[in-house]
Parts: sequence; C-alpha cells; structure tokens
Amino acid sequence: MTLHDTTIDAAFSNTFLLCFRMFTTPLDLANLLWARFDLLKQWTAQKLTPVRLRIFNLFKTWVESYWQHHPDGEIVDGLLEWCAGRLKAAMPSASTRLADLAGKTLVPFSSLTTGSSSSSSSSSSAAIDAYSPSSAAASSAPPPVVTKSLVANLRPALSGRRSLLSSVTEIDALELARQLTIMESRVYCSIRADELLGAGNGGASSGSAKHVSESMRTPNVRKMSSLSTRLTGWITEVILGEQDQKRRTGLLKYFIKLGERLLHLANYNALFAVFTALNSSTISRLRKTWDGLAPKYRSTFETLRKATDHGRNYAEYRQKVRQAVPPCLPFVGLFLTDLIFVFEGNRAERPSPADSSLLLINFDRYHKMARIVGELQRFQSPYSLVEVPEMQAYLSQELEGLKRGQDAQSLYRQSLMIEPRQGGPASSSAASIISSQDSHRPRDIFNWRG
Repeated sequence: MTLHDTTIDAAFSNTFLLCFRMFTTPLDLANLLWARFDLLKQWTAQKLTPVRLRIFNLFKTWVESYWQHHPDGEIVDGLLEWCAGRLKAAMPSASTRLADLAGKTLVPFSSLTTGSSSSSSSSSSAAIDAYSPSSAAASSAPPPVVTKSLVANLRPALSGRRSLLSSVTEIDALELARQLTIMESRVYCSIRADELLGAGNGGASSGSAKHVSESMRTPNVRKMSSLSTRLTGWITEVILGEQDQKRRTGLLKYFIKLGERLLHLANYNALFAVFTALNSSTISRLRKTWDGLAPKYRSTFETLRKATDHGRNYAEYRQKVRQAVPPCLPFVGLFLTDLIFVFEGNRAERPSPADSSLLLINFDRYHKMARIVGELQRFQSPYSLVEVPEMQAYLSQELEGLKRGQDAQSLYRQSLMIEPRQGGPASSSAASIISSQDSHRPRDIFNWRG
C-alpha cells in the first residue's frame, strides 16, 4: 500500500483498513508507517515523494473513512505531533490538509460516538431525516394509506397512552409493512462495520465463536436483533390473545398478508421475523385456525416459506438478495452467521509458500469478512417512504409492551388452552410437550440471548 512503483489495489486497501485491528493495533501500525516515512531519507527523490505521498494518503483515508474513536484514539497525540513536525517539514500542504481533517474528525469520544466514524454518523443522520414528512424525498414517496379516524385512534400513543384501536387489522397491511420498514431501516443504516467485525475488542486474540458473537453485540446490531425478536413475539402474542376462532383466523390472514407486503418491499429482515412467528410450533399447531384459511392465503404462505427457506444454506434467499437493487433490507442474522463461519473456519495465519516455518497473516480470511460487510453496506440506503408518527409510536408501544416472562413454554401452554391437543388435556405440561417438538424455534431469530 505504500510502494512507489505499484498500483494500489482498492479492494485490498478496503479490507486492510476494515480488518487490521483484528491482527495488530492502531499504534503498532502508525509506528510502522511513521518509521517508513523517516527511512526514506536515504532514498532517491524518485522514490521518496511517491512513497511519502502514499503514507499520507493512507493516514488521510484512515481518518476520513475508517476511523474508530476507540481504539484508534491511542494514536491521536502521535498523529498530530507527526503532522506538525516531520510531515510539515517534508510536505507542508499535505500536513495542513491532514491536520485540518484531524481537527474535524478526532473529537473526544463519548457514549454516543464510541466506535463510530464520521461517515457512519452522517449516514445515520441522513437515514433518520429521510423519512420526515417535510424531507425532499417525501415528495416522491407514495402517500401513506391512513384515514383521519385511524390517525385519531393512534394519536394517544404519542403521549404514552394506549391507542384506541380494537385490533391491529384496522391498519392497512401495506402501511404497517411500510412503517415497520422505516423503523428497521433507520437501525440498519446505523450499523457500523466495526460492530460486525468486532474491531477493537481483542480480535487478534479471539479464538472462539463465543468471543466473536459477543464482540458483535454492539448497539445497532443488538437493537436490530431485539427489534426482530420483539416483532416475532408480538405477532405470536396477538394471535394467541384472540379467543374467538374466526377472528384468530382473520389475524392469521392479516399477518400472512403483512409478510407478502414485506416481500414486495424487499424487507427480508422483517419477513423472517413474521414467518418465524407463523411457522413456530406455537402457531402452526392451531389446526382449526389454519383450516379457516382460503386457498389463496395458503398459497401466499407457501411463497413466504420459499422466500425464507433455509435449505441449501438459504440458496433461494441469497439469490434474491444478490439480484436485489437498493433499497432492500436483508436478513441481518445471516450476515452474522456468515461472519462467524468465516472467522472460525479460517486460521489467522498460514505457512509461507517459500518457507513453511514462517507464518504469514491469512489475509484471505479478512478479505472474506470485508466482502460480507460490504454486502451489508451495499443496502444502507433509505427507502422512499414517509413515516406516520402516530403509527410509529403505536408500533414502539406494542413491541416494547410484550408480556414479561412469556417464554416458549408459557406461549405453548397458551396455545394449548385455546386449541387443546386431541386426546390430551389442555393443562398438560408445556415443558414435556416442547421437549418432544424438535421443530420448535426460539423466539430470538438471531439465536442470541440478553
């Protein structure tokens, strides 16, 4: 990356700047670059200027696009000293540019900025503003499917009171899908590369899937996980909370329609959450409820099943995402699974082809991880949609208001109460029933806890 006679490989540079914290420290890297800058004093002018310029550009790109306040903060003093001293003496104009950039970017980190780069912060703000009814994008967005009476019934949620809706089915399924997409898109566009890679959390010394998953559980990824898990739980509780069989079938139809709308919006993350709820043993065992579905709804449900099928390592879903054009919300849980698989399945070092006793950094491992992160970042652009504040407040209230302690056993017990098993009492032990259900899925679709 600092040779004078080669073309810089953009993919290599991106991978290196994303992943170098997993096999070295920012301070060690900076010291090596500063040392290389000084070693060039004995070189000819033909080599001196190009190499120093590339070292400057590497620092500039690092600070501008890949900076992480923690742990990169340990080089701030040294970088500013280098700018004011050796860089200024050799390249005055470059020193001024880097010093100005550092002054804007290298701010003291707080709980709100820890680990974020200036570029990710600005993209997050842009994602939040994009859905405002007064934004420029709102003029080209489809109008919300709401009525004045619906907005009036939802308005109490803005002040923390219960809405006046008697059922979620009063909301058009398309508009509910849009508002869920807005809610998830805001979080998705805020996910940073270092959250996925676990940069700055001892990546070089980590050696277990547990460590990787823990390092990934940083704010925005964790919030995305919680949102998906709560959506699955909410749908399950809404269906089980209806005692009337015909109305329960109506809710089933509604959520199947919601899944179809999410599929059309290319919001696969929410689609997986919806399908997980409908396909769980708690809901799928309600035979009388499912028997009331018309053939077209059964056909739609099979379409949703095919779109989320995990067969052949999610081959159907992966093909759709590869062909998708933003805006799109991929299933974040699969990115995390892929990253852990690559991290665990590839050694950190490999023998040198020239000397097997010499170990080299296995850069292919980090290239694969950077490619996965790049795929997630490819879709970090907002939808052309307009938020309905009343509906956003209602959804937040519903998702945050899930019953505490409603684990798989209690939900299954509730399912048995509304539709007892044939030949078995409704009061059967939920624990023994669940243990015999190998297909039962956990409520956390990211397979996380906490």
